[in-house]
Amino acid sequence: MQQLGHQFSQRDRSLALARDIRPQGAPVHHGLDVRLPLKPAAPRARAQHTLDAVASVHGDGNLPKIPVGLMPARGDGHGEYEFDTSTGDPLYIRIKAENGAADPLNEGTMPELALAHEIGHFLDNRGLPGPFFESNKPTVRKMRLLMRTIRRSATYQEIAKAARAGGVGTTYWRYLRHRNEIFARAYAQYIAWRSGSPVLREQIDAILDSNDDDVKVVQWPYEEFLPIVEAFDVLFEELGWLTRN
Repeated sequence: MQQLGHQFSQRDRSLALARDIRPQGAPVHHGLDVRLPLKPAAPRARAQHTLDAVASVHGDGNLPKIPVGLMPARGDGHGEYEFDTSTGDPLYIRIKAENGAADPLNEGTMPELALAHEIGHFLDNRGLPGPFFESNKPTVRKMRLLMRTIRRSATYQEIAKAARAGGVGTTYWRYLRHRNEIFARAYAQYIAWRSGSPVLREQIDAILDSNDDDVKVVQWPYEEFLPIVEAFDVLFEELGWLTRN
């Protein structure tokens, strides 16, 4: 694997490691009832790593409390966020359990990054203003700025072009293009970037360093992600979730 994490930390130390922001408001994990087992492989501890990373970056307002548990063994993906489609009320977050084991954190999964992604959906659905998902029809001006910045990125443009082309894989590309999905992926990378978590950064690096172009396009190259980081900072500062030193 290329040493993307090393290059990242050296190139953008002021953003990732200098800690020029401080969280404000109630910690996001106050809205999460973690119900993961303590054994095997300490899944609760690995989930806690993500919760600590989020808490080091920003706070939130008063979130409803939802459970965080295990996905069914045969579920698709690494994690899922469910909500009531009639009311918009959040229901739960679940993390992947691989090969039918009681542990969602086997090799091959990225549980820390997956949990950050699903927390992004939770905040989009209930932490941010607006009904249902704020990313779909932003009511906050700085959220509109963030979504516009994401959609102007070369990575998003590549996804949108593939979605428009049709043919094999169209469903996949349209899923990646969906507004609440690009918000959640960007949020997870923002937490990896801003928290300085080596675990989250390594998982981002593994995606960016993939030999499969359909995988690496899921996240943003670091230089391309700079304006997105700034847009998140501006949004969360306006919401009172963080303050910049």
